[in-house]
Amino acid sequence: MTKIAALTPREKPGVMTLLQEAGLPASDVGDESKARFLVAREHDAVVGAVALETYGSEALVRSLVVSPSHRHGGLGSRLLQAAENLAAEENVGTIHLLTETAQRFFSKHRYQVTERGAAPEAIRSHAQFRSLCPASATLMSKRLA
Repeated sequence: MTKIAALTPREKPGVMTLLQEAGLPASDVGDESKARFLVAREHDAVVGAVALETYGSEALVRSLVVSPSHRHGGLGSRLLQAAENLAAEENVGTIHLLTETAQRFFSKHRYQVTERGAAPEAIRSHAQFRSLCPASATLMSKRLA
């Protein structure tokens, strides 16, 4: 049974490996990062992760990754839902994300393409938006409340 819970310090290398193997930005995931990671564990191994960064009523979902051996079984959806639940607990009104390859996946979860220029300042000033994700990455948003 795969369980989703907060990242523990000993799991950080496993998350970093998953991100790097998936070609996702990881250079800004440090101790000073505002990212709060949730991980999917199976038999004490990290098989997926997602991070949430909250900026008042706005949040950024980032680093959604599932190991190749666990894809296509709904784990990505469960991780995304866990991040959305965390955001709702913190009274976030809108969640944003950047994607190059998963627009269809996020659309199925009611995220809509958003004009990059319409992103709130907190999101526009984030390293993911400014430099880590290419300008070709699609900005998507979802209202929670």
